[in-house]
Amino acid sequence: MRRVLSQMHGVRQSCCHLTQTLATASNDSKSIIENIYMSNSLGRSFIVNWLHVSTPVISRCTNLQNSHLQFGSPANKQMVMKLYAVSDGPPSLSVRQALAKLELPFELVNVDFGKGEHMTTEYALLNPQKEIPVLDDDGFHLSESNAILQYICDKYTPGNELYPQEAKARAIVNHRLCFNLSTYYANISAYTMAPIFFDYQRTELGLKKVHMALDVFETYLQRLGTKYAAADHLTIADFQLINSTMTLEAIDFDFSKYTKIYKWYNDFKTQYPELWKISEDAMKEIQYFAANPPDLSHLNHPIHPIRKINK
Repeated sequence: MRRVLSQMHGVRQSCCHLTQTLATASNDSKSIIENIYMSNSLGRSFIVNWLHVSTPVISRCTNLQNSHLQFGSPANKQMVMKLYAVSDGPPSLSVRQALAKLELPFELVNVDFGKGEHMTTEYALLNPQKEIPVLDDDGFHLSESNAILQYICDKYTPGNELYPQEAKARAIVNHRLCFNLSTYYANISAYTMAPIFFDYQRTELGLKKVHMALDVFETYLQRLGTKYAAADHLTIADFQLINSTMTLEAIDFDFSKYTKIYKWYNDFKTQYPELWKISEDAMKEIQYFAANPPDLSHLNHPIHPIRKINK
């Protein structure tokens, strides 16, 4: 076991040697690897980098589920987080992107919105609001995507620039999260998403609200003068605002005249293609449903008017 620990000082240089060692390692040695992963962010970073080059022995010391790392052994009772998410919901996408960027292991539980899985009594035990997403962190249930984003950063990667700790820097991130929730996503989704899934119409007033939201965000980008929504680096606020904006692209809404937003949005695509892929897959789903509106009349939704589709 000391041999395994000593090899970790070399990190990348020792990866291949460590792989060979673990191929015949005892359960105690594999437990060390798992405990290092769960102990702190440095350990996580090392193990994640090592796993990229040691695929043949991953199964010897880990379980893989839903394309995300899940470490589990009898000696380690700490549970991997579960994220209850919907595949095309912007708030769910934002949390998935943050978890991916932070390289945090989690189990993705897809909630079937069309079947009304979020409306069940069982789901209400996770979130009485019956909204998606919900994070289950070893029995601690947290809803509201902004709160989830803040929580995972504070608990698992404190000091990470995705959610800076300096008061003014954090205040700007928090403001952009609040702005997205109260104004940007609220007005955009009412125009883009709601008419696809529920009995709403796109109106001139709704369009006016979309342009108002875009104009305000454009002004924020111009005044702050940073590359991203809240800083010169990516923050959790960008995930929320990106996915709100993505729904505009999904319905072929031209927002190119908002040049700051347009550049920020497309820069994210090119700078973070692996994160954009999460949004892009969802956008394709939204486009499909826009062309083939679903019949959700069986949901008996308590808030939204349901549209019956006569086929």
